Amino acid sequence: MLARAMFLHKAINHYVAEDESLQRFVLTKKEWDQAAIICTILLPFKMASVRLQTTKRPGIDSVFWDYEALFNKIDAIKATFTLPEYADKEWVQEIHLGVEELSIKLQEYYSKTDMPFVYPDACVLDPLGKLILFKQERFGGESAQQ
Repeated sequence: MLARAMFLHKAINHYVAEDESLQRFVLTKKEWDQAAIICTILLPFKMASVRLQTTKRPGIDSVFWDYEALFNKIDAIKATFTLPEYADKEWVQEIHLGVEELSIKLQEYYSKTDMPFVYPDACVLDPLGKLILFKQERFGGESAQQ
């Protein structure tokens, strides 16, 4: 819905500006920019959801890759919001709190299984991916192959 509103923001602004009773709902450029950032944050989650819904039986290995990609996106967003140019922007800090909650919720879903190692095991057994994921830099920055 927010992405659609972004697409139609000029028409929405025009519609709201034409009606005096709606004047209080006119969004500023800053508010539209904030909406765009929220859309950008949520887009990978929408894409993962659509991708998993379009297959009759998604393999557990593909689910793990989606989790991996989403956790990486969250980490990148958190790193961006900690940059000095965002330190004094109150709205960025509010979005940062939302991203933190998003991370907690994703971790909750990821750990719903009694055996969370099933995801990486499925990746290892997948003939296309094999060990690619485990040869990349780890979260702490150190190399997985030492």
